[in-house]
Amino acid sequence: MRTIDVSGMQQFRRPAPLGAVVLAFVGFLSTVTQADWIYTALQPPAATESWATAMSAGQQAGHARIDGQRHASIWSGTAESWVDLHPAWTGAQYSQAFATNGTQQGGLISISNVWRGGFWSGTAESWVDLHPETATRSEVWAVTGTQQGGTAVINSQFHPGIWSGTAGSFVDLGPPGTYEGVVYAMAGNQQGGYAAYDGQAHAGIWYGTADSWVDLTPPESVWSSVLATTGTQQSGCASFGPGLFHAGIWSGTMDSWVDLHPAGVTDSWAQDTSGTHQVGRAHLNGAPSGKYHALIWSGTADSVVDLHAVLPANYDSSVADGIEEIGDFIYVAGYAYNTDIGKNEAILWSIPEPSSFAALALGVGVLAAIRRRQRA
Repeated sequence: MRTIDVSGMQQFRRPAPLGAVVLAFVGFLSTVTQADWIYTALQPPAATESWATAMSAGQQAGHARIDGQRHASIWSGTAESWVDLHPAWTGAQYSQAFATNGTQQGGLISISNVWRGGFWSGTAESWVDLHPETATRSEVWAVTGTQQGGTAVINSQFHPGIWSGTAGSFVDLGPPGTYEGVVYAMAGNQQGGYAAYDGQAHAGIWYGTADSWVDLTPPESVWSSVLATTGTQQSGCASFGPGLFHAGIWSGTMDSWVDLHPAGVTDSWAQDTSGTHQVGRAHLNGAPSGKYHALIWSGTADSVVDLHAVLPANYDSSVADGIEEIGDFIYVAGYAYNTDIGKNEAILWSIPEPSSFAALALGVGVLAAIRRRQRA
């Protein structure tokens, strides 16, 4: 669904492999082995850097650096399928896509250093600007096709809200008494994100109005946010002290919180959920600051699998931001830092569900072709 990289939250980079530290971490790889997962590099030929931060309906969304500027982008599973969404005709200096439902993509463009939220329908020319007239900044982090969710800065405050396809349709979802908030996720008539009051950010969900707010803040946490939702399950993170971020999931209530924080890491984030599996990142104990491993869970902390272990040694950090299950396959979108070029590269991980491992034998030729492209 989307990636979060906003002020006050940790930057998404990845952890370097550090000898015994990494070996201890790889020790909890669950029953799925490295050989079960494959990866595809999505770096467009024209790009020097790229990030995949969301996925839905077989489409990955994110951005790529072209001629020194970030361009909103979409893929359909290969580097060659890349589509540049950057609406140069608007005069934008750069653009980023944070969400997709397969046909509509949400994100922002920057014009004269002002962030303007909006959406595309698969082409650069389809850009629709949702920036409210009274706002000084706006961002779209989620789309359903009929609605868009995000935030708008009005009177110097971040207001969580939703649109219905036009700038004038913005609905402020800020609960009474709050001073800040963002909608990061949407599914059906449910929105997920955070609202800030009492001196801290509170994870929560809405149902289209400010009064529908449901606080999901885990007990004893000092900061929390929903980052993704299926409508019945929410994923995100909560902080239990300075720098102590824990990945977790909810089922629509505060007391349904399940802590996914694995052993051997200092902080973890659950960026997206399919309802069955969750993906995100974690910082290993002793790893350099800003270095992470992409992870996938199956609803419990003990079920964690280290997706970073699938990548070659020249990738020293990775993040998983989006997940989708299509038929018997699980697909995970993210990015990894390639030390050979000193840049991030968009990555797509994939694996058959346990019931269809036999299908791997049928895909040997395809896998070989993918690996040949990776080496190239």
